[in-house]
Amino acid sequence: MTTHPRTEKIYITYKTRMTTEARLRLTGKVSHLLLSWYSFWIIAISVIELSGKYTFANSQVVVTAMSVLIFGLSLFIYGERYDDKANQFRNCYLDLQELYESSLDENAKMEQYAKILRIYENQSDRDYDNMLFDARIRGQSLNNAQGKLSITNEMFVILLVKRLSVLIAVTLLFIAPPWIIVTFINVVSQAG
Repeated sequence: MTTHPRTEKIYITYKTRMTTEARLRLTGKVSHLLLSWYSFWIIAISVIELSGKYTFANSQVVVTAMSVLIFGLSLFIYGERYDDKANQFRNCYLDLQELYESSLDENAKMEQYAKILRIYENQSDRDYDNMLFDARIRGQSLNNAQGKLSITNEMFVILLVKRLSVLIAVTLLFIAPPWIIVTFINVVSQAG
């Protein structure tokens, strides 16, 4: 087996931090879009009812439930600070890239690597797995001090299923408001 310098760990870490930053930015954008989408439907129901052309049964219950949901989600999303965290991971991977590409010797790089990691929050294990998943899709070869890094076919399928599950869940969250309106709000009267 060919051995690779310990500094490949720096490369793997900064690639993983890039994956984390991308996940956090996407989660933040989807969260904000979801809040806007639900708010749009609350406003639409209210405006249609206020126009006097339609009266809906159960509209107040649905509007109240969606308002409470939006309030709770907005507090949660604000508390997660997706953009702030993403910026921190970006700063971390930029520091790591600079270190990886520097002319320092291996020991000095590893000392600096440890210092950088103490400054920043750690990524999750799933981000490491997702980095390996993305590398496999792109046909990239990744190495560390022990040799080639890869994910098993079983792990690849599990990660693919997880990604598809998240996509389906997000799609259902966007479909929910019109479905709720059609299912639970009945047009009681229509002005002629």
